[in-house]
Amino acid sequence: MTSKNQEFTSRMESWLSSITSDWPIAAATQSPFESSLHDLLKQSPSLAGTEVEAALWLRLGLIDRAHEIVQNGKRGITAYLHGVVHRLEGDYWNSKYWFRQVRDESLLKTIGTKIIHSLEDSRYRELALELNLILSNQFQFDAFVDTCATLMKTPLKSDTTASMVQQIVKSEWLAMLGILR
Repeated sequence: MTSKNQEFTSRMESWLSSITSDWPIAAATQSPFESSLHDLLKQSPSLAGTEVEAALWLRLGLIDRAHEIVQNGKRGITAYLHGVVHRLEGDYWNSKYWFRQVRDESLLKTIGTKIIHSLEDSRYRELALELNLILSNQFQFDAFVDTCATLMKTPLKSDTTASMVQQIVKSEWLAMLGILR
């Protein structure tokens, strides 16, 4: 890794550790960390328009710039990020469409495995199984989109479900960032 990349990675990790907001399960219109993300991106102009930039916006739940970046991608991580954009937006059918467009079983398995591992030693494992988020030790992305849709329609139905969804979103995001690095 070049010293320039190391500097950016250090700045990005510092920025990420400063974020105190919950992991987004719906799109946000603003974030108290938006300005600091703009500053981070100004310090690293080579990130402009990349999937890493899109992922950073998604960490805040700010989907507009992320969508601009990923909307022309057809496969792989770009399609995955596009699916996340639409899930946060509440366009659940379109989210499922983009997850199907990934067409990279290795990528889906990597993200799904990280999500499943994050649930193994937690109170959420049984709930994930009950909601069919895990079948044959495989994470079910469509079922997760459905769970998010149900949660958004009846947000007070279950604090445990909302907490589990945030845990999954966190694991998913960290897996995406690991792939993008």
